[in-house]
Amino acid sequence: DDDEDDEEDDEDEDMFGGPGLSPKSRSLCRSVVEAWLSQDDENMKRQMEVITIYVLSPFLFGLAHQSDKWLGWCLQAGLLHSKMSFNIGELDELERAVVELIGHSIVWTCDYLRSREMLSAGLEVCEEVRRTRDLEKAIDTMRKQLWFNDFIVTVKGNLCDSDQKIRDSNPLFTATGCLYTVCQVLENVQKFGEEKKDFWKEFQDEAKFENAELARKGSEFASQGDHPKAVETYTTAVLCWPYNHKAYTQRALSYLSLAKPSAAVSDGLRVTYLQPHSAEGLRIYIRALLGARLDARALKLKTKYQSLAGSADPSFDTLLESEHRSSMDSKKELELNSDSDKYAHQENSIVTRMKKTGLDHDPAGQDGYGYGYGYVEPTGGSFGGSDSSTRKKKKMNGTRSSSEDEELEPPSSDAGHAQRQQGEEQQHQQQQQLEDLLHATSLPHPL
Repeated sequence: DDDEDDEEDDEDEDMFGGPGLSPKSRSLCRSVVEAWLSQDDENMKRQMEVITIYVLSPFLFGLAHQSDKWLGWCLQAGLLHSKMSFNIGELDELERAVVELIGHSIVWTCDYLRSREMLSAGLEVCEEVRRTRDLEKAIDTMRKQLWFNDFIVTVKGNLCDSDQKIRDSNPLFTATGCLYTVCQVLENVQKFGEEKKDFWKEFQDEAKFENAELARKGSEFASQGDHPKAVETYTTAVLCWPYNHKAYTQRALSYLSLAKPSAAVSDGLRVTYLQPHSAEGLRIYIRALLGARLDARALKLKTKYQSLAGSADPSFDTLLESEHRSSMDSKKELELNSDSDKYAHQENSIVTRMKKTGLDHDPAGQDGYGYGYGYVEPTGGSFGGSDSSTRKKKKMNGTRSSSEDEELEPPSSDAGHAQRQQGEEQQHQQQQQLEDLLHATSLPHPL
């Protein structure tokens, strides 16, 4: 009997790629179709959620459920940087583009799977592709199916224009992404029908590897403000189980606290696939997108967010406004910090020289000029000589005649005169006035 089965399998193998499948293969195909379509909608949805995670796993979660041939094809088409090592950290632009391509492909594949005719046709052609070792030949085989060409056009229409250069960099990029998605989804559907594999139950059983203790420690570090240590702890938790949605969620929040929105985008994206029905997870992803200046991608999620949070929830627009303001504030802060660094050497040099001459502190505090460090001439003029000490004593006593006012008038430009007048009007802002004056000119201090 075993010999007869082997002969029948050999006959099937010879017929692949020919006019059709063998009777045995067709029978198996029909049984798979019946098993898949006989599920209730809720169970089908749960199965597809886990299949989606497995299909995206090499690109998002650092774990491959695919054969070496498929990983090699993805590498050849530019979808992977390597077929041996995967990323569980911050995704680069290419990796995000691949996830978007495959994610949209999965959405449309799910629609096709609800059609008995399309599911049968897909299973048959995937058997033929499975026997092919050449990527371009496999794509040509799929392109003979009119539905696959329509599938590619539909997916392309939903991709972001910003990734167009990446898709154009390799002519096989989009077609391979669609081929990979369709065949990987259908291979798992076939396992569901032939092996009675319950992906949902398998995934729930694997959740026992989730290290709750690490997640708790990470939360403690985050609550204490030690976000670098929190990120390190959450990363360890992810290494224990790469589908730990709690670790990704909390790590994304820590990245946002560390002003690393690009890293938060990567973890937020992971959470949207691990917890596709979580409004809070999607909110974190949107916050990260806005922080990383990816506003177009964030706006595309408005409908989905409102469907999860409730159609009457107006918080999405509020979120967009608040995050936009937060992003602008962060940008201004970075610019100010950069500007401060630019003038740091000059300011330190000026203050040092002022200390050496005894002008780093005014004993009277709020003197007539209100700078606290004595008057700083912005255009290179100087009081100089022994008169300056006499003037300083006058200022300490708080007395001055009109003639002395004229004497104290610095021989400066209009800009310097305006600076002096501003100092007289705002006597209680000595330090700030000095800083503004230093930043307003690149000329050296007269001392």
